[in-house]
Amino acid sequence: SYKINDIPKNCCEHIICSDAFSSVSPDFDFIKDISNLLRKNGMLVIKDIDPMTVCRSYCEGLFDSDQLSNTLTTKRRLVSLSDCIRMVRENNLQIDKASINGVSYEIVASRK
Repeated sequence: SYKINDIPKNCCEHIICSDAFSSVSPDFDFIKDISNLLRKNGMLVIKDIDPMTVCRSYCEGLFDSDQLSNTLTTKRRLVSLSDCIRMVRENNLQIDKASINGVSYEIVASRK
């Protein structure tokens, strides 16, 4: 496995990050470091759980307390879809698609 600092900048055409924020430390500037790896016209896909949708699902009775607890406590960090979109834009990436399926979101962005 590679450390992110071992990968040359501007070298990646596609980066797919599943459970993107859930797996990294809150003080790690994940989007900035990943976006620096993308070459021009490169694509970044970010997939994670939307905490707002999880909480809404719980309030609507679609999740019980155990499901809510398991979903939220197993993650190191939770970032909502709207906050992730803002962070992606702040790193000069263009949002090509943003969607929610169930409680998970997917953002497809590109470096122009």
